[in-house]
Order: sequence, then structure tokens, then C-alpha cells
Amino acid sequence: MVVTDITNPFFSGLVQAAQRGAHEAGLLTLLVDTSLDPTVEGRMAESLASNVDGLLACAPVGPTDTLVDAAGATPL
Repeated sequence: MVVTDITNPFFSGLVQAAQRGAHEAGLLTLLVDTSLDPTVEGRMAESLASNVDGLLACAPVGPTDTLVDAAGATPL
């Protein structure tokens, strides 16, 4: 799960709900904070893509195409 700013209270409920859903499906969640930096966002998506079953990008700040390209074949 890639979020733009973990200090934003909007994300707390979203992260909890995603984690609960993942747990119910027998999956784990990994949380990454990009600090509102689109370069970090793309780099994190690219780094994680080959090691996870899917990526959940919450309120991405970079261009969508860049994030999709970084995720590659990993569901986004």
C-alpha cells in the first residue's frame, strides 16, 4: 500500500480497512509513505512490484501512466 503522506488523517481509516481486508483474505499489507514525492512514488512501485501480489496506490501525486509503467504486470 503506497500512501502519499502517512500523517494525513484521511489515510488512517483507509489503511486499517485495507489491512483488515487483506488479513481476511490471508494476505499481509506493507505500507510505504512517499512524502508527497512523485519520484519516490514511482521508485517504490517499481521496487515493490516484483515482490508483491498487487499494489494499492492511495491518492498518487505523480502521473498515472508513470505509476502504471512502474508497476509493470503487477495489478495496481
